[in-house]
Order: sequence, then C-alpha cells, then structure tokens
Amino acid sequence: MAGLRSAIKAANAHGGGQITLAKKCTYTFTDGPYQDQAGGNALPIITSPIVIMGSQSTLIRQSQAPFRLFEVAAGAELEVQDATLKGGHTASDEQQTDNGGAIFSLGRLVLRHVTLKGNVSANGGAIEADGGTVRITDSTLAHNHARDVPGATAGAIAVGGARVTLRRVTLADNDAYAKGGAIAIFTGAVDIGESTLADNTLSINGAGGAIFNYGRLTIDRTTLADNEANGYGGNGGAIANYDRGELTLTKSEITGNSAGMKGSAVSRAFGGGIANFGTAKLAKVQITKNSAQGGKAKGGGIAVRAGVLAIAKSTVTHNSPNNCSGQIQGRC
Repeated sequence: MAGLRSAIKAANAHGGGQITLAKKCTYTFTDGPYQDQAGGNALPIITSPIVIMGSQSTLIRQSQAPFRLFEVAAGAELEVQDATLKGGHTASDEQQTDNGGAIFSLGRLVLRHVTLKGNVSANGGAIEADGGTVRITDSTLAHNHARDVPGATAGAIAVGGARVTLRRVTLADNDAYAKGGAIAIFTGAVDIGESTLADNTLSINGAGGAIFNYGRLTIDRTTLADNEANGYGGNGGAIANYDRGELTLTKSEITGNSAGMKGSAVSRAFGGGIANFGTAKLAKVQITKNSAQGGKAKGGGIAVRAGVLAIAKSTVTHNSPNNCSGQIQGRC
C-alpha cells in the first residue's frame, strides 16, 4: 500500500509513468488521507499521465471511514489494466455528498480488463465522470450501489459532462434509488457497443432501470435484459430518455425489463422497455417480453409521453399490457 502511494507520488512529480502491481496481490486501504473538495481518496490524486498495470491484483477499501480509491484531476490521465477495484464508499450526509464510489474523474480515464464491484456512493456507485473522457473495454461493473441519500442516482456510472465510451462491458446487479440503476447521464455523451446491461434496479419510483438519459446516448449491438424501475411511478424499465435526451439505438435487444409495481391498482408506470420524453431513433431493435406493471400502466414495450420517437426495421412483440403507447413514427 505504502509502495503504491509512493509510486504514484513519484510519477506525478516526474510528469507521468507506468506502475506495475505485484501479481495477484491484494492492496488493502484503511484510510483516505488524500483530501480535496471532492472528498477523500486512498491514493494520491492523479495529476499527470499514469498507467497502472494491475497484474490481476485487487485494490480494496476496508475501513469504517468513507473514501474512494482514485481521483483524476482535470487535464490528467489514468489508465488501469487487469485489476479489481472494490469496496470504495464515499461520504454522504447533510453537510457533504462526495460522488464516485471507486473513481472520481475530471480528466482522461481508461479501464481495460477491470472489475469494479461493491462500491457505494450517493451518485455514481462506481464512477463519477464530471468532465474529460472515459473509455472502458472488456470490463465488468457489478453489485455497485447508489444510496445513502433519498435521490441517489447511477448505481455504476454517473456522467456529468464527460464523453464516455463502453465496449464489451457488462453492467449487472447495480442499483440506485431514483435514476439510472446502472448509468445516469445528466450532461455529456455515452456510446455503448457490444455490451450487456442486466438485472440493474431502481427502488423508489425512479426512471431508467438500466439507463437514465438527459444527454446523448448511443447504443449498438447491446442487450438490456431483466432491468427494473420499481415503484408505482417507475418508468423506463431498461431506458428512460428524458426531455433533453437524444437516444440512438441500433441492432440491440431489450427483453424482460419491467417498470412499476405489480398488483398495484394505482400504479402509473409506463415504458416497461423504453420511456421516452426526448428524441429517440430506433433501428433493427428487438423489444420483447417487457412489462409495465400496475392497474394504470401503459406501454409494456415502448411508452412515448413527449418528444419524438421514430422506429424502423424493428420488432416489438409480447410486451404487457401492450406493445406501444403514445405517438410513434414508424411501425410499432
């Protein structure tokens, strides 16, 4: 632990560098001494271009004190390869809310063959990207949590102005209270390809069991399955595309997702698969076996409440209580 901290300090001082971790080693952190306005960090704040070769090692927080593992400053670069980041948990109370359970980034972040699991934050259970760029490939984000405050968002990744690219990434079993069981995009852009988002959940009348979008979202050759936006007012079991959101979805599958509260006569859930308030274009998409639950639910497959949604060369079948609700351009 002390050696890794010293190595990062030295790399920062010398304008960058590459650090190789001991193979299959566990680095355990019991304190987060590197503090700034974004909260505490187990490791020195990244201020230069640094590559960490993980060598199948694990970095884990084991402490009652709240802190994350990494923070990347604006203009800096961090690349992590072949490692597991686990157990980060940032502070959330009446005085302060620190985002990004494992990583808070304002710069350039690259993750290759990385697993992020069991991290917790009020916003961005695993990652908060508030600027710069993020690229994640061949990685898994699982069992991360957005909680500790009533409006907690983005079980895995919160995007606030960054450009994020995901390729061959699995986001599974992440959860949040209000928006984005896996991903919440408030500003910025996210491009997802050849990936899987499954079994992510919202617990309190939220929007976007897998993804909440208020920015630009592009999805291609990706499966969104068995995600849930729970509660009588839940919407968008897989995707909630809100009023400023721009969604482009191609060659993908949306199946087994749900919104709402089963058995509730007053549930007003809509969009078991997709809930749209913004601008959306769908092409060559299969939307099947999704459900909007409750007595007043609408749009088991797709629900358009506002904005414009156009669909082409797609299949929308076997959704409940109906396949589509609202005004849709093209055959639904």
